[in-house]
Formats: sequence, C-alpha cells, structure tokens
Amino acid sequence: MKEDKFIAKNIDNWQKLESYNEILTKSGLASLSGDEIKEFIGLYRSLSHNLSYARTFFPGSSIVSYLNQLIGTSHNYVFVREEKGLSGFLHYITRGLPLAIRSYRGYIFAASLMFMAGALLAFVLAVVDPFYSNFFFPGVTVDQLNLDPTNDGAWAYALFSSFIMTNNIQVSFFTFALGATAGLGTIYILLYNGMIVGALAGVVSSGGGSLAMFFAMILPHGFIELMAIFIAGGAGLMIGKGMLVPGDLSRKDSALKYAKAAAYFIPAIVIMLIIGALIEGFFTPMAVDYRLKLAFSFLTLFLMVGYYKFFIRRASL
Repeated sequence: MKEDKFIAKNIDNWQKLESYNEILTKSGLASLSGDEIKEFIGLYRSLSHNLSYARTFFPGSSIVSYLNQLIGTSHNYVFVREEKGLSGFLHYITRGLPLAIRSYRGYIFAASLMFMAGALLAFVLAVVDPFYSNFFFPGVTVDQLNLDPTNDGAWAYALFSSFIMTNNIQVSFFTFALGATAGLGTIYILLYNGMIVGALAGVVSSGGGSLAMFFAMILPHGFIELMAIFIAGGAGLMIGKGMLVPGDLSRKDSALKYAKAAAYFIPAIVIMLIIGALIEGFFTPMAVDYRLKLAFSFLTLFLMVGYYKFFIRRASL
C-alpha cells in the first residue's frame, strides 16, 4: 500500500483519537462515557498497528513521527493518568493495571522465563552434584532446614522462609532499578535469584528431603512474591528496551518513555509484596499439614489468574 492510500484509509481514526486526546487533556477520563472509553481504547490499539506498519514501510516519513507522538499522548491516558484518591486506586486495580499487564505481558513473560531458567539449571546441577549447591548455601543440609514446622526445630523453618521473603523483596526492586543498565543487571538478578531457589530445592532433593514440604514452606507467599518479581523484571526489561532500541525517538526520550510506563507497575509490586509479607508472617509459619499450605498456595495462584481474566474482560468491554 502506498503512503497516500495508507493515510487516506486511516486518517479519520487518527483525527478521532486526536480529538479524544484533547478532551482528556482538558477534562480527564471521568468526562468520557463507557462507550467512549471503549472506542478510545479501540482507536489506540488500531493506531498501534498503524504505527508498526508505517515504521516498516515508510520509515523515513513524517507520518511515523506524527503517529508516534499521537500514540504517546494516548498512552498516558490509557495507563498513566488516573484520578486521585480511592476512585483512582480502584480504577488502577480494576482497569489500568490489567491493561498494562496485557500490553507488556511479553516483557513479564520473558522475565519469568529467565528466573525459571536459572532455577532449573541450579536445581539440576545441585541434584547431579551437591558440590554446586555450595556456591549458594555452603555447608547447608536438608536436616538443617527442618521443613516440617510441627517439629521442635521449627526456628530453622521460619528462618529460611523469612530469608526467602526478604530476598524476594530486594530482588523485586533490584530487577526494576537495574533496568537502567540497559537491562543487563535485570537479567543477571533474575537468573541469579532463580538459581538460589533452584539450588535450595536441589539441596532438599539430593538430601532425600520432601520437595512437597519445601514448596509448602515457600509457596504460600511465594506465588504472589514471584509475580511481583516477574512484573518488576518485566519493567526492568522495558527500560532496557527503551535504551537499546529507541526507534524513532532519541535514546533519552525512548528511555524516559519506557521508564514512565514501567513505573506504572510500582504500586502493584508494592501491594503484592505487602500481601506476601502478611501471608509469610501469619500463615506460612503455622503448624498445619503441608498439604493444606500447598492448597492455599495454589488458591493464591488461582485468584491472581482469576483477577486478571475477570478485569481484563471488563476493561475490554
């Protein structure tokens, strides 16, 4: 398709989106009806495809800069500009966050794969030769972990559970902040901390311990904290992408654009870490059957998936 035909075919939608941006600049999202918000988001998605097409087939054209500026303005209202107070928080939880996760799910998924790859590698190495686990936990044996909290030595259970929780909180913020290293620091932190979890599981497995009890020790709060790590890691990778692949923007403007989008996830990360810490403090150390803890763990996973699917469906209506 030639450029003039491309413009003629899509100009009406671009002008509509531009009109919405003007309304939102003056009056905010509250000024739009539900149908108007739906149309606005649809136009935003359509323009995203138009921009990708223009970058591919008309890379030197001014239309690329125009579309990039237009979608940048719209992006602020889709993901960033929210009302303040309780209504703004509810909008963030029920609409803004699910949409942001969907838009940047590729980065979040990539972060989770890096973490899991590190965990799997360290687990296999520790099982094949316990020597490798000494890099992370020198001299630690499965007996010292005391995976059953109903036994007298439960202090060790609480100690290692607390260690994992504290580590996950630090990892979440390091993976985000180290996006400023063009994403290299983020990748390192994800791989390394995945290896810590994998190596600890390897200590349990190679020492004849119960992996079910091990996961019952970390998963009640672990699924939520791991999701926080994956989102933080995805945010760090976004910042790295902005620095390495600026596209039509300057490297500085591209990095700022992605950093602003990544910062949108910070409240969600903090909320998940708080919930995880509460579970770790009150439920994880309880002297109950490990199978109940595993059931609770997968309930938290089910609720997180359900939350996303429910609200992403509502946000798309």
